[in-house]
Amino acid sequence: MISHQPIPAAASTRPRLRVVPGSALHRLLLGCGVLGSLLFTGTFLAAGATRAGYDPWRQPISALSLGPGGWLQSLNFIAFGVLMGCFALGLRGALAPGTGAKWAPLLQAAVAAGLIIDGIFAQDPGMGYPPGTAAVTAASTHGLLHNIGLGLAATTLSARCFVLARRFAREPRWRGWATYSIITGLLFIALLAAFGMANGTPSAPAGLFEKLATIQASIYTIALCTRLLATTARVSTPPLTEPALPTTDTRPPPVPRPWPWWLTAMIILGAALMATGAVMAIFATGGHLNTAGRNYADYFITRNLALAVMLLAMLALRARHVLAALMTLTALIQVLDAITATVTSRFGLVPIDLIFAAVFLFGAARLSGLQPWRRMTHPGLPGDQKPAGRRPAAPPADEPPAANELEPASDRAHHPV
Repeated sequence: MISHQPIPAAASTRPRLRVVPGSALHRLLLGCGVLGSLLFTGTFLAAGATRAGYDPWRQPISALSLGPGGWLQSLNFIAFGVLMGCFALGLRGALAPGTGAKWAPLLQAAVAAGLIIDGIFAQDPGMGYPPGTAAVTAASTHGLLHNIGLGLAATTLSARCFVLARRFAREPRWRGWATYSIITGLLFIALLAAFGMANGTPSAPAGLFEKLATIQASIYTIALCTRLLATTARVSTPPLTEPALPTTDTRPPPVPRPWPWWLTAMIILGAALMATGAVMAIFATGGHLNTAGRNYADYFITRNLALAVMLLAMLALRARHVLAALMTLTALIQVLDAITATVTSRFGLVPIDLIFAAVFLFGAARLSGLQPWRRMTHPGLPGDQKPAGRRPAAPPADEPPAANELEPASDRAHHPV
């Protein structure tokens, strides 16, 4: 008898590259996260302690890519990026389908790409290193590309922490890691902001702030990989021991929340304003700026360009949760800019930064489905959830019960309708 079943296409029979959770390859990829973090941290600490003329207190990690032996730190950046790319594959296999299963590995891969860019393109000389080298008055092409890679890695690393925090909050066995992830992301932002404000000031510990940000992020990666390697190497909800009861819920499936046009316009306008500020800072990095001003301008340029590109990319992909995390990150940075403007007596920029931060926090809450302002102004909406276990208030003592409540149930059953 001849079968007339259709023959599958040849393309569908090709094996796909897939990391099996818990396999030897998967555990090797997770181990790359531990190895990369330890190797990178140990290398720049050892090089900073032994390099002549280098001051770990003031000068950044990227300065080790300059001068004699600078190739070692460049290679350190590239190796760290490759190992973090392997860890991104391991993280993809560790996350069961659900919140952040796609975006957390992609953000980790973007961190790896930024590190590789930093290794290929060295920063410009400055802050007295290498010794005897005059600081440049305008950023070179390789210096600007290095700063772009730095901004990409820093932005996506903090966004990855917030995406993982949302995923861990939904997992019963990982809820403590949600708090740890949020603390890591916020501390990373705060330390990098302190590094940006102190960069270029002769007596400020700018290098210390950057090293603390890097070390605490590496500790988070090592702890996460160690937890995964010590268990099933999988972040997933344990299956139920008893079969689920059949449900009689006939309600239609939830309709996806629409994407409001005003939110799209707000994100595009915010990204355009940040990119415009970065372009204006590029033309301002001339010879009239001192070393501190030029360094802060470089930090401002790379930070704003990286945030603008990431916001537009996530908007095009309609990635709600990642976009909400990036908007929250942008709002926090604007608050820090307002504090900086207050300290430096530039009071005209303070209301602009605060309004920008408030609008972006509003949009991030809208993307996350949070509407506390709506519940405060409309407490009777169906979306309000009353506290569990609260019983309805009893009628007043002087109010008689309804007639149908006085009548026995057996008598009501025989009454004609």
